[in-house]
Amino acid sequence: MPCVWGEHYARDFALSVLEDQRQTSLVHALKGYCHHNEWSWSSGCSGTDSPAWMYKGVKEALISLGVVFVVDHIASCEICPKKRGFIRVVVSPPPKELYACVFDATRDEAHDFMSGTVRRCDADNASRTWIIGFSCKSGSGLNAHRPENFIQERAGSTGIWWL
Repeated sequence: MPCVWGEHYARDFALSVLEDQRQTSLVHALKGYCHHNEWSWSSGCSGTDSPAWMYKGVKEALISLGVVFVVDHIASCEICPKKRGFIRVVVSPPPKELYACVFDATRDEAHDFMSGTVRRCDADNASRTWIIGFSCKSGSGLNAHRPENFIQERAGSTGIWWL
């Protein structure tokens, strides 16, 4: 299923910015930085996995300009089994690790849904960036006590984490 705001949009937008003659110094700086570094990241729920497409698009744009940009999606976390399935199937590239809860990524061992095993958690140490949104318990369809008009009224209250 094509996504209008997917990696191709991100690639084309990044190219339009980076190909601008005024950005040549930025491209040279990125070549120096990316040659010695990789960008590793993890996400706190299926809703915060959307940067996967952005990172992939920017990576493609940089490669076309001669910049090697290594992006490593270390882990994702999602409490809902159906949404974990979404992450495994749709997010490209998929994360190396997939946990039920963001706190699992900080434990010594937790169940990794990518491998199907209990394993040592690397996400907390290996990720340069964690992308975590607000808790969506109050607005989530998983919350049987959510007010019917929660989203329409933009309640602003996000509740607490699902633990």
